[in-house]
Amino acid sequence: MNEAIIEKLRSAGVGSTPVELADLLGSSLPGGLSEGAFVTYLHVAFPEIPIRYLMEATEWHRFRKEGGLSDAEVSTLLEPHLPWRGRD
Repeated sequence: MNEAIIEKLRSAGVGSTPVELADLLGSSLPGGLSEGAFVTYLHVAFPEIPIRYLMEATEWHRFRKEGGLSDAEVSTLLEPHLPWRGRD
């Protein structure tokens, strides 16, 4: 686990969508974005997101050869659980 990447996600977090955070994560990892990295890093960086929603989000089209959740569906699934949602 790379602490610098976790801090980068947290710093970029406010105002970012889950898809933007995933893009940042993927560009920060030598091997790119994987299902395991997606769940692990987002869970550590943002423990407010229930693990079951992160697991459900691995049905994202970016992790599937065919079909899968759209970017909008992943954002809709995860955004309500981001710590800055609902703040003025």
